[in-house]
Amino acid sequence: MAEFTAAPETVGASSDWSGNVLAPLSEKELENQKFTSTDRIQFYSDHAKNYDQDMAKYSFTGPDVAADALHQVLNGEYDAKILDVGCGTGRVAELLLKLGPYSNIDGLEAAEGMLEVARQKGLYKNTMCQYLCLGSGLEQGTYDAIVSSGTFVAGHMKSDCLIELCNATKSGGYIVVTMRHEHLETVDEYKQNMRPTINQLTSENKWKVVKDQRFPNWCYGKDGQGIDGHLFVFHKD
Repeated sequence: MAEFTAAPETVGASSDWSGNVLAPLSEKELENQKFTSTDRIQFYSDHAKNYDQDMAKYSFTGPDVAADALHQVLNGEYDAKILDVGCGTGRVAELLLKLGPYSNIDGLEAAEGMLEVARQKGLYKNTMCQYLCLGSGLEQGTYDAIVSSGTFVAGHMKSDCLIELCNATKSGGYIVVTMRHEHLETVDEYKQNMRPTINQLTSENKWKVVKDQRFPNWCYGKDGQGIDGHLFVFHKD
């Protein structure tokens, strides 16, 4: 099994996120069109109370970069209707609310335990406990902005979820995505389909690519060095 992050004992984390939710895909998951398993989702729920503390120990910066990028493109539109996809315990929303008085944020998360922690923080206007996939039922043209951090990972969301995010965004709105840079090359699903999906939506004039850039220090690697992240920002036509 590949070691995607530092071992939990290296940083003092309570749960082995690398060995469970970030593990390479099983054969069962490869056959599953939703690209995940109930075991991964259950691990998130079972360990939700440790998540914020553990991610701080890994110096996980994906939510910080996502919140900052979204804040910049919204440019003071604090009443914008925002969807946080894969919202987990609400870290992106917490950071966004530190940047401005955003008042209309919804959260979508597959793991009920993670979502319950987020609900207790009072961050979201509405919450949805569901897994996002193409055709998952999000109403088209609903949101001024959609943000998703750390969801494009082996065993999580497939590349075609970008189409779902684009469809759910209003014309003139923005989609912000952060992910681990290396997954664009090391996870077959993203290596084969991520950029073709982005290019398809661009060629169909569905959106424009505003940012497509690598950034340092997504989190600690197993050698103690920072692992790079990647930021995508799209503007819906």
